[in-house]
Amino acid sequence: MFADTLTRLFEDTARIVEDCQIVIASAYGTDSLIQVLSPVQEECIRQARSTLNNFLQTRNVIDISCAVNNKNTLSQTEQEQPKLDQVLEEMVIMNSRAELYTNFIKRKLQQDDASSNWEGILGMNMLQQEAMGHYILLETHFIKQSILKAVSLETRNKKSLVSSLVDDSCYLIQKSVNRAISSRSTDTACAMINNAASIYQ
Repeated sequence: MFADTLTRLFEDTARIVEDCQIVIASAYGTDSLIQVLSPVQEECIRQARSTLNNFLQTRNVIDISCAVNNKNTLSQTEQEQPKLDQVLEEMVIMNSRAELYTNFIKRKLQQDDASSNWEGILGMNMLQQEAMGHYILLETHFIKQSILKAVSLETRNKKSLVSSLVDDSCYLIQKSVNRAISSRSTDTACAMINNAASIYQ
């Protein structure tokens, strides 16, 4: 699982930063922490980029995103839809781990005024934005396809004036919004809430 690979990468890098921080701060001062950690962060981003690229290729994320962007019809068989659901779950886990790691680094560098513009932070943010761009597109596509499937399977109780489609649609949209929130990305959560609102309309 690619999320496990990223988790181990971030945990190992965080452990290096934790172990070195006190020594670096006492010997060279807190302002030297960025300079010393730059090669470590650079390697972390390189490894994270490699993992993300492998993920996108193995899970056919780019091909599916291109098809959705070009409004090509994607077959959603009963076997394919759960696979996309699993891919989306893995994407939010990966971003959640990246957010935790980035926040950890920011806390360690909070005394350095240059930390907000540090390439080590900006590089990781760009990596996350790329992954979440694909996620938002696919999550929205997943909601729409799931609702279409719910329409085809709609059942209505003769004694009720309400179709089961209403409950099914609300459940599907709520599931996707909650998943987006679990990514720990405010931009991603807001984007999915907006998309969900447009689908409701």
